Amino acid sequence: RSLVSILSWLAGLKSLCELRTRLIPLNQVKGWALNGGLIRHESGKYFTVMGVAVEAGNREVARWSQPLVETTDEAMIAMVAQMRKGVLHLLVQGCSEPGYLDLVELGATVQCSPGSYEGWPGRTPPPFVELVRQAKPEQIRFDSVLSQEGGRFYHSQQRHRIVELDSSMEVPLPDHFQWMTLRQIQECARFEHKVNIELRSIISCLELQGPSDISI
Repeated sequence: RSLVSILSWLAGLKSLCELRTRLIPLNQVKGWALNGGLIRHESGKYFTVMGVAVEAGNREVARWSQPLVETTDEAMIAMVAQMRKGVLHLLVQGCSEPGYLDLVELGATVQCSPGSYEGWPGRTPPPFVELVRQAKPEQIRFDSVLSQEGGRFYHSQQRHRIVELDSSMEVPLPDHFQWMTLRQIQECARFEHKVNIELRSIISCLELQGPSDISI
């Protein structure tokens, strides 16, 4: 598909999306509580918010206090790839998350914490999680555990994996998924609020494979 067609698809997803936010007191957030100085979910899943006091001799200020987010299990950021008519295509999704200024951004094929879905009857992981988890060794082009970027996270790690499917494999796509070339994603990344941080991160892993390995 042309880049114009893909941007039209993304605009269509935005037209179907509406986000409403409002502030509520912490003690009214269902399932979450302040316990022992930590904000936790009653199930023990998702993440924990802690407060820390920091001292450093090489920063703008010598000491400060701040909240940190600690994840409870390893997250997954994965890209499904496939050669289509001799060109490597990457399977992206249109994501809508709290904090997005433009409602929907392009994201990686999989970006979630699979453990968050375990133990909840009737709640299934997002599309393609099991495909990525069950990939054969010869299908995996990149696999590495990386630390979450930024100074807001405590020991937060994400498994980055790139899985290449056989070119003859048919992949039914939900409406919010689309095939794009690496060059098309790079073009979108030039503009604000088009490509989210997870997709930027996994694309950088793909680019580490070297230009000789990638047809764009």
